[in-house]
Amino acid sequence: MALESTHWHPPAAYLYILQLNGHALAWEYLRRNHEYHADWKQRHGTGAGDAISRWGLELFEDPSRDARAVRPIWQNNNSHLVKLQAEDEDPEKPISDQERFSFWSIPGIKQLMHNGRHVLLTSLVGREVLHLALGQGIRDGLPFSYVLPAGPHLRTSWRAIKAHRALMTGPVPVPITSTRPDRLALVHMRALQALDGRAVGASQREIARHVFGIDHVIANWHTDGELRAQMRHLIRRGQALMAGGYRSLISTSSSTGR
Repeated sequence: MALESTHWHPPAAYLYILQLNGHALAWEYLRRNHEYHADWKQRHGTGAGDAISRWGLELFEDPSRDARAVRPIWQNNNSHLVKLQAEDEDPEKPISDQERFSFWSIPGIKQLMHNGRHVLLTSLVGREVLHLALGQGIRDGLPFSYVLPAGPHLRTSWRAIKAHRALMTGPVPVPITSTRPDRLALVHMRALQALDGRAVGASQREIARHVFGIDHVIANWHTDGELRAQMRHLIRRGQALMAGGYRSLISTSSSTGR
């Protein structure tokens, strides 16, 4: 992710981080990883499949696009993927509109892609993200059914289906922007800003000036002071999440935003 030397200065540029769920936060850390950038540039070359598996993604995403524009699909997270399969039309059984697949009735900002196994449809609905795997034969206007795979994630898969039905039949949720962020959300915001500062060679003190404010740094920056220790902790935390720790965020609840 190419950054201008002053791109990371205003904290307001990072306010959207406060509203992200775990999946989106994971992407924010991964897209700052320089090794991921290298694999992204070589994504059409030999070994691309192994490269994408390295990062835990189903498909490569452009690291220049932040979590407001990208909704990555993570591997080994299929319990959150709602799978649809086509059903044969029964002329003797009336089929309601809700039992028929309708692409344009799916709310939100939609994106279609293929991962080599399924056609994947993602849709951003408020703060929620729908991940649908469309089976062969799924067509607009034709009946369909949900696939509920057996196994240890049965309940999670069922909850994902229920969430899909609620979004399809209920009012479209409005993104929440006025809720007071918790401490952990603020830590993520500051850690990502600190990572961007380090990426362009800024010193810890300079990063602290923009993260915490000039006056606070003038009054509290000391060689062995608490503020300097806090700055080092933010950078180490961000670097650890960027280097692979982001995977721990993928399994967190989307409703908490962490």
